[in-house]
Amino acid sequence: MDAKTSNRRNDWHTVAIIVLLLIGMYVGGYFVLGDSDVRRTPNFNVIRREFEYVELKYGFGAMGWIEAKIRGDWVVVCGPGTAEWYSPRW
Repeated sequence: MDAKTSNRRNDWHTVAIIVLLLIGMYVGGYFVLGDSDVRRTPNFNVIRREFEYVELKYGFGAMGWIEAKIRGDWVVVCGPGTAEWYSPRW
């Protein structure tokens, strides 16, 4: 193995670590920056995530979609005056 191959391997590890850190900060922000509430009904649950700013609501919309699919419950991502509903169905 020469020095060029070794550098490529190190670059790949560095990029992977940076990407994982960014994804971790996105997921952590979704759970930390928003208030959550669970409403239970006989047929299904509704998880409400409320954010203080509309920009956060739009930014974390994809995470609301992912949470609905993983948990199998309806998820509502709310901001001031707006709400997005995400279905657990594919």
